[in-house]
Amino acid sequence: MLDRSAACGGPHPQALGADQAPAFPALQPLLAAAAKEEAARREQALDITFRSGEHDANGQRIRHSPEEVGRRMGLPTCRAARLVSRAMRAVPLVADRDAALPVLWEDEYFIAVDKPEGMQTAPVHRYKGGSVVNALIGQLGGRPPHVLHRLDMDTSGVLLMAKQPGVVAAVHRQFR
Repeated sequence: MLDRSAACGGPHPQALGADQAPAFPALQPLLAAAAKEEAARREQALDITFRSGEHDANGQRIRHSPEEVGRRMGLPTCRAARLVSRAMRAVPLVADRDAALPVLWEDEYFIAVDKPEGMQTAPVHRYKGGSVVNALIGQLGGRPPHVLHRLDMDTSGVLLMAKQPGVVAAVHRQFR
């Protein structure tokens, strides 16, 4: 079993990806084992962070810190924090399939919608819906849009989102 616990600042264990695997066919089993181990560690980190079953004095579920996750897993804090962060990013955002927003304009790169008052632009959490992003995930067939700008929750108006990640940086520069 590989021990990568000390490599907090180094490359990710999956840095040698599938695009490099054909050049090193002997590494395929090792890479597959490392990916499986990484997935198991991510799940364990999520279990410790969110699913420990522990509650505070007020009865609220306890969300353990990366320090506590690292202590319980025998890993440095930075490694535990990275495991939790990557595991959370792997959880898909919730799609609000019943919340259709009026589309004002759409092409292959962008979509402009009429954001109603009282709706957040971006989700508060990956597991909770109710935002423009969640509604558009449902409207766009599961593909999450990229937020180009925001409107306050209590503000209604035109909200522009990118459908392709390649246009985001250029549009962000233009908004500045």
